[in-house]
Amino acid sequence: MSLWVYPPQVIDSHSKKVLFKTEDINWSLEYSKWLSDTVVRLGLRKYPGSVRPNGVVVEINLSTNQATIDGDLSVPIEELGHSLESVMALANHFGSN
Repeated sequence: MSLWVYPPQVIDSHSKKVLFKTEDINWSLEYSKWLSDTVVRLGLRKYPGSVRPNGVVVEINLSTNQATIDGDLSVPIEELGHSLESVMALANHFGSN
């Protein structure tokens, strides 16, 4: 079986600066939706999908440099990758979906 995995990135279209990118290539972008000029919602899933098979929802606010994970954990954008890994580790430990 093969899977298509699309590692997420948010790039400033003017400066070409990468604003967010996961370090782990097993994160895949399921969907993205711009909620405003500065806020994007990303549906992310980490493969293999045995932990949190429904993935996580991240909202990145580029004007405040903050991101929220599943609507309740707020972190600076530069800490988002590490925070996603922590969320997955906790889900794995507690068996949460």
